[in-house]
Amino acid sequence: MLWLPALHVDGGPRRLPLANESAPALAALLADGACREATAAAREALAVDPPLALWSLVRAGQLGCPELKTLGALSDWLAANAASVLRWPEGAGATPADRDWTERYERLRWNSLTVANRASEFPGGSSLADEAFLLGLVHAADDWWQLDANRAAPLELAATRAALPCWLAAALDACTQPSLDAPGVVSCVVRARQSALDERPPPDREPVPTATGANAVAFSLPKFSAALARLAELRTDFDQRLETEKLEAMAEFAAGAGHEINNPLAVIAGRAQLLIADETNAERRRELAVMNTQAMRVFEMISDMMLFARPPKPQWATCDLTAVVDQVLAELAARIAERDTTLQRAGVQEAIELTADAVQLAVALRALLENALNAMGRGGTLTVEVHRQRQASGNSDDATVTIRDTGPGISADVRRHLFDPFYSGRRAGRGLGMGLPKCWRIVTNHGGTIDVESEAEQGATFTIRLPIHCNRTP
Repeated sequence: MLWLPALHVDGGPRRLPLANESAPALAALLADGACREATAAAREALAVDPPLALWSLVRAGQLGCPELKTLGALSDWLAANAASVLRWPEGAGATPADRDWTERYERLRWNSLTVANRASEFPGGSSLADEAFLLGLVHAADDWWQLDANRAAPLELAATRAALPCWLAAALDACTQPSLDAPGVVSCVVRARQSALDERPPPDREPVPTATGANAVAFSLPKFSAALARLAELRTDFDQRLETEKLEAMAEFAAGAGHEINNPLAVIAGRAQLLIADETNAERRRELAVMNTQAMRVFEMISDMMLFARPPKPQWATCDLTAVVDQVLAELAARIAERDTTLQRAGVQEAIELTADAVQLAVALRALLENALNAMGRGGTLTVEVHRQRQASGNSDDATVTIRDTGPGISADVRRHLFDPFYSGRRAGRGLGMGLPKCWRIVTNHGGTIDVESEAEQGATFTIRLPIHCNRTP
């Protein structure tokens, strides 16, 4: 018997069992993602595995998706999130179960499946048959929680209810104390449960047959999940490292080229200025002025390249990220209004203090905001969110600033060069010279990252993630 990944219930971990025959369906989800075949297999597994359905409902509720009231909605959620939620601790695997535990498990499963099927068939319940089936499937949630042999003390009813999505907890409470005005699905489950009590399973009933090879898949599922998670992590790390190495190489080139170009550029600009001083012909003075102006333009470009290649070291101090964001928004307010763009400020309003260079962070934020404004042209909606989040490792907190626009989005080709100096992607609504490269350089120098999410014609979302306590010495 394989246990599903532990859920935190009643202040500690609590496990639910996974039927061996459900393991191949979960393996297919992990391998193929939310394809049609894998989603269908997940639905079939959920329909005959009450603990898996209960586990999925609780996990979805913990992750902010509590309103999954039908088997179809639940299977769609599980298919979409299998890779992130099906994570077993190292060393997890299938464990043998004694006869008493197995008999108790089989009785509970028979009862849950019987109630689910009958609840979906009662007259008057046809319009809500899917909801009645799912509620019937998990109606014995209190009993399923008690199967975890690792917990010496049984869970109190209040603890089991607290772990469930609100709608499910309320429905199960109504099932235990039905009233005349009980919802239709609750009425169906109550009647189905009473009918099931009148028909006990025979004592010598054969257990639910297990598909060939399912035991082996169940034993290997945690290792398979860990291997796929590690592969995804390596792929992400490789992509990030590749982009970092590419930009670092471009920075080295920019530093060398900047020094070499500056010397002849200074000679050209100086000569042009000397010639203007002695020139009396108006047309030639204009041409020399254009020459000097263009030389200075190149000089500014070289300065930007040098800033990207060798940026000034951050002046570390404690600053309020929320205040920095609001200050930059106030500075750009007139420009945002001129473009008829709607600004939405979301997330927290209170101070988020972190160790950083407030001036450099303002430069980075301004670059992203101007990028979004140029992408949208006139109109559109610009959303800026500020949050404080716990790191995945749980060791410390991150501060995040998310900038979302309703522009034309970023194509895959443009995304590959988004932070390249002087890359022009104006046809896709992007390409601001050195703005985004400088932003990337500032954020990485602060120990942070920039995540980009976008699809063509669907806008773009840039998320700056900064550690609250940067691992740099002030």
